[in-house]
Amino acid sequence: MKIRGFSICVYGVMFITFLCLSSQKASAQSSDFSPVRSLHVIEADNLGIKLSYPTTIFYDSTGDEIYITDASKGQIVLYASDYFPELAIGGGRGLRSIYSSYVKGRLIYLCVGRSENDPRGHIAIFNQAFLPESRIDFTGFRGAENFIPRKMVIGKSGLIYVVGINSSAVFVLDPEGNYLREISPLDEVLGVPEKAKIISLYCDNDGRLYFLSEELGRVFVYDAEETFLFKFGQKGGSSAKLSRPRGIAIDERNGHIYIVDFFRHAINVYSKTGDYLFEFGGRGTGRGWFNYPTDIAVDSMGHLLITDTFNHRVQVFEVSEQPSAMTVPINESNPEY
Repeated sequence: MKIRGFSICVYGVMFITFLCLSSQKASAQSSDFSPVRSLHVIEADNLGIKLSYPTTIFYDSTGDEIYITDASKGQIVLYASDYFPELAIGGGRGLRSIYSSYVKGRLIYLCVGRSENDPRGHIAIFNQAFLPESRIDFTGFRGAENFIPRKMVIGKSGLIYVVGINSSAVFVLDPEGNYLREISPLDEVLGVPEKAKIISLYCDNDGRLYFLSEELGRVFVYDAEETFLFKFGQKGGSSAKLSRPRGIAIDERNGHIYIVDFFRHAINVYSKTGDYLFEFGGRGTGRGWFNYPTDIAVDSMGHLLITDTFNHRVQVFEVSEQPSAMTVPINESNPEY
């Protein structure tokens, strides 16, 4: 009887455990809805060689093409809208240390760092056939000889806005590349006004300028005339906060602002007014997971293209429109990682 009683006790505990696990699984499934769906993974260049540390990305809406910086190989790879790799530009054109690309009209702008053959950072300008047109060398401001451009945009007025890897301000250039002025957003740190170091930037269809600060976890928004409008974002390492944001993009159709958080391996989503909506991601190797992502772009279909840098790929996602703010729990662990 003792053995039988012990057996009944064990089976009872197992049965209760099973019911609890089933209940938890059902609960998880009922709340497993996410507005984000994985569509595709870009992993190879035009020669079929695997991408190596893709860092920045740009979508050209006019040509319906995607430009990915394949950093380890020192090249920009051009992809069609169906993610087929078409060609690459890099060392064969005398380029080294390419940080990012930007396309406006018939011109392709590349932010280029120092190399053995060219000791100064500059913006190299090519036409659509990838033939060199001109270049912008930085002059007119303190430290211009050591300035290395990281990202640039062209505003509604045709002015060029550029940020560097070793500076804090946003430098404003005329269409020919001549220095005009700089923009230095301010934020309070422990009650003391401090210049925000800007790592990335974006210009929307209305000409609004969005300046992203990695150190402060903030976005500073200006209108097309460079008048400050508002700021949003909160520094931190938990949900709804920004630890080390590095990339920003906007989906004009649904009004979402997307920010890539490098340290949290996550994408934070905000409204056009800066209200936090939801986030997705987490560290891992499977689809939907990230390993130090760095940049983001939005194509004509509203699909997100995210440089999953240390996983050596670019992931493509579809985001459904949401009628109201919601929170999607970030993935906490991944058995594939």
